Amino acid sequence: MIIQVTNFFHSLLCSTTSEISSILLPNKLEITESEFCNHPYFQYTKEKKNVFQSIVSLLKEANFINIYRNFLDDITKDFWFDLYEGKPQQLALLAIIAYFEKHIDEEELFIIHLVSYAIVEKTQKQNVSGIKFGILTNQNSSHYLEESGYPLFAINNYPKPIIKNVCTQESLEISQKNFLCSLGKISCLKRTFIEYSIDEFDFKERKKDYSFEQKIYFDTTWRIGFKNINENTGTVVLLSPMLSINMCRLACSDSTIEAEKHHFMFGYTPDNQFLQDGTRIISIPSALFEVPYVHDYKTGSPGFQIYFHDVCYHVILDMNNPHINEFIKLAKQLKLLAKEQIPTPLKKFIDLIASLLVDREAIQFRYHSTVEVFFTFIQYALNEAFEIVNNEATIADKCFLDSFDFDKWLEKVFIPLIYNSLKDSKTLCLSTIKFDELKTIILLKHANY
Repeated sequence: MIIQVTNFFHSLLCSTTSEISSILLPNKLEITESEFCNHPYFQYTKEKKNVFQSIVSLLKEANFINIYRNFLDDITKDFWFDLYEGKPQQLALLAIIAYFEKHIDEEELFIIHLVSYAIVEKTQKQNVSGIKFGILTNQNSSHYLEESGYPLFAINNYPKPIIKNVCTQESLEISQKNFLCSLGKISCLKRTFIEYSIDEFDFKERKKDYSFEQKIYFDTTWRIGFKNINENTGTVVLLSPMLSINMCRLACSDSTIEAEKHHFMFGYTPDNQFLQDGTRIISIPSALFEVPYVHDYKTGSPGFQIYFHDVCYHVILDMNNPHINEFIKLAKQLKLLAKEQIPTPLKKFIDLIASLLVDREAIQFRYHSTVEVFFTFIQYALNEAFEIVNNEATIADKCFLDSFDFDKWLEKVFIPLIYNSLKDSKTLCLSTIKFDELKTIILLKHANY
């Protein structure tokens, strides 16, 4: 079954085929539509019901058994991605079936869908160019991963620090050797990489048509995943999610969150409740499920961008952050406070502060792990939230904001909230801070920001 690429997401949402409420997989496992649609990987997708019906249609095909058998054989080959360049949707559907039958694990499911998405992008030729696939081997990995900026092999090449808590050179070399030795023991799916290029990749006056990759390359000197930036073109390399994250974890001296503990999903949700356990949300691009551009970017590939944003950026920022638990605890208290408010700009303001804190995009932890950075980021969240509320305010909201005594709220509400949230901190200098000392720090930062 080959589904046309053009307007595929729209066709999934508008499908009017008669629906079947359950499927029986080749191994006799029955899955209901409800079970599929409520699965953690699929529950936030808009197309889940029609994807389920597409699986029904595929299973009914007369030659399905041969298609499926060939697929299971194809994905063991080092050129597996070449075999499905004309069938990205079929590839993605077969991967879902194989996952539920336990022929492949979650990481293999994710990389197959990432490749299916890349095939669509390669076919459409709209957002990015130069899409290539390849396999990491013992022979090519060391040079290729160093060239692509992945920390285990490139940590000493960055113009500015990206991972602060770097292990010793001796430990790095041991981890590099162990990694290369382990490559032969993992499937070719997990060793698959994807390259894509962004044209007009240069540093010029900030415009709305910047891609997210350009933004962090130029604005934050980020280098993880960037292979070649020359002749006005930027080439980015993506790995399977666990492999990508572990390339960074292995370069860290401190304990970091295991790759498997993050919240993986197809589609997208703005709900940041998943961030409250200290992990990240990772959206997997797919030929079957649409994802939005990250933030306000409208240039480049939305799927590649959201994956890069989640896996190669946010997960890594968290590896530097020693105060994740403190940010989360403060954000939870702010959320409770916001619930008590009537719908006013103040409620929105408090909610925004909480969201910014729990999202914890604290770039300065790349350079310092000090308490100073902790309080600086809190002040950033305050200012950013207030600016957003002010910019989006109605005339009535403006009157409220003009009469709002921000300094009094800061002193009577916000500072006591911070003080209470730090009492059980595992960071000694935060848990033992005196109220007057905290007040002085916050008010001084507010005055100087």
